[in-house]
Amino acid sequence: MRRRNTASVPSFVATPQAVTPQPPAAAESLDDWPAPDGLRGSSRQQAMTGRGLYALLWTLLIGAVGLGLFGVARPGGSRGPAPSAIPASAAPAQQPPGGCAELLVAAWLTGDAPVLATLLGAEQPRLPQRQRTATRTYTVSVQPGPQPATWSYVVGADVAATAKNGGSTAVGIQFFAVTLTRRPATTTADGTCAGWSAPALPAQVAGLAPAERQELAYDRTLSTSGQPLADTLSRFFTALLAGGPEIERYLAPGVSLAAVTPAPYTQVRLERLAAAGGEQLRGGQVPADGTQARLLATVAATVGEQPGEWRLTYPLSMAVRGGRWEITAIDAAPVLPSADTSTRTGSSRPSDRPGTSSGPAPAPAASGSTR
Repeated sequence: MRRRNTASVPSFVATPQAVTPQPPAAAESLDDWPAPDGLRGSSRQQAMTGRGLYALLWTLLIGAVGLGLFGVARPGGSRGPAPSAIPASAAPAQQPPGGCAELLVAAWLTGDAPVLATLLGAEQPRLPQRQRTATRTYTVSVQPGPQPATWSYVVGADVAATAKNGGSTAVGIQFFAVTLTRRPATTTADGTCAGWSAPALPAQVAGLAPAERQELAYDRTLSTSGQPLADTLSRFFTALLAGGPEIERYLAPGVSLAAVTPAPYTQVRLERLAAAGGEQLRGGQVPADGTQARLLATVAATVGEQPGEWRLTYPLSMAVRGGRWEITAIDAAPVLPSADTSTRTGSSRPSDRPGTSSGPAPAPAASGSTR
C-alpha cells in the first residue's frame, strides 16, 4: 500500500532566538520634550523656579513650627507681651486711704501715743495726754505734694479743752497742715494707713480765708407773696420742710420728691425769690401753659420757740401746666453767668447781666408714686 505524502503543517510556535539585552531607556525629563517655537530654552528656568518656590515654602513651614515649639518651651512663653511702661506723668497718683490725716490730727491733739506710733514716721515726742480732744475732724483740702508719693492735707478740727474735773469747753475750729508720704519700695499694705505715714508732726495753720462772692445769673427779683408763683412755692416748702400735707400736689407729673422726715422745722416762709431771665413772669399772673422758669428761692425756717431763723437756698425749675405752676426739679446747682458775661468788664449790677435761662433742668427720675 502506497504511503500518502504528508503535507507540511505550518508551525505557529516561534523558534527561540537569542535575545540581545538592551540597556534601559533613560527617564524622560522636561528638557527632553520638544518646546514650541518661542519657548525653547525657558523650560529649564521654569523648572528651577518651581523647585525654588517649593523649597522656600517648606523652609517657612518648618521655621514657623520651630518658633512655636520654642515659644511654648520657654518659661512664660505663653504669656502675651509685657505692656509698655507708663510714664510717671501719665500714671494715676495713688492717694492715701481716707481719714489718715484726720486720724493723725486727732491722735496728736489727745496725745494718743499708740496711734501716733502707727502714723508718725518721725521721732515721737512726749505730748500732753487728754488735755484736748477733737470732737469732729474733716478734710478741708488735699493735693499732691511736690515729690512723688507725697500728699498735703489741711485738716479742720472742732477742739475741746478738757478740765481737771472731767468737763470740757469748746475752743473752736482749728486747722492743721499734714503731709503723708510712702516710700516707693513699700508695696505691702502694712500699718494703720497701708504703709503711708507722716514724716513730720502736724503744723497748726491759720483759718480759711473768706470766700469771694460769686455772682449768679438770677437777674430778676420776684414778689414773695400775693402771686400764684409765690403762693405755690410757700406751700411747697412748708410741705417739704415743716411737715405740710401732700407735697405731690405741687409736683409735675413724673416727678417724685420726698418730704424731709421727721420735719426739721416748725415754720417756713419764702424770704427771697429771683429768676434767671424771666421776661414772661412780669405782671405776676400765670403765663401760658408750657412756660418754663429757672428760679432761686431763699426760705427762712424756725425751730419751735427757738429764736432766730435758719436760711436755706434752693435752685428750682418750674413749668406751667393747666393754668398753674408746678415744680419740675430741684436743680443740682444754681445758674451761673455765661462765660462772656462773667468776663465782661464794667458794671456788675444784677440788672446788667442778661439771663442765661435755657429751660428747666430735666426732672429727676421717678422713684416713688407719681401723680
